Amino acid sequence: MVSLQTDAALTEYNQGAQAIVILGGGVYSHAAEYGGLSTLSGSPMERVKYGAYLFDKTGLPILVSGGDPLNTGVREGDVMKSVMEEALMTPVTWVENRSRDTYENAAFSYDILAKEGKTKIYLVTHGWHMPRAKDIFERFGFKVIPAPTIIYQNAGFTFYNILPQSGGLELSSLALREWIGRLWYTLL
Repeated sequence: MVSLQTDAALTEYNQGAQAIVILGGGVYSHAAEYGGLSTLSGSPMERVKYGAYLFDKTGLPILVSGGDPLNTGVREGDVMKSVMEEALMTPVTWVENRSRDTYENAAFSYDILAKEGKTKIYLVTHGWHMPRAKDIFERFGFKVIPAPTIIYQNAGFTFYNILPQSGGLELSSLALREWIGRLWYTLL
């Protein structure tokens, strides 16, 4: 998988890219500390920050993608647009706010962007989610340039690696979820 680690890599892989697609991953609905306004949870906040960085480097238009899978009354795409434009000062051209999962992110994003003739995209999501997301977006007809954020890198073995850690359970859970998701999508 290609990852955009440097500005040189960004320039090299920018040839022909037409848009940046940023996937959601959770909303903090009706946040009391924000006067009841909704904001992004940690994962999509990391994604929109990286999407804003890519916009600064490329100037490509942005599509944010995320619906309301938990029926909270808050559409993630709308919150992503608000955070990007108000907090990150980055314009969002398109909002896909109907999807409930990665499959629908791809389907509904394709509906929007194909009408505009934009099918070669930077796809922004977390490194652990990228293989599944890339596969499904390509299945819908996108030419995907992976633009993962929060890439876990192996720093080598130390004694500390064998000690139980709270983050290890979270990473194991994410890995299991991604493998089940990939298996599910192969059956579709």
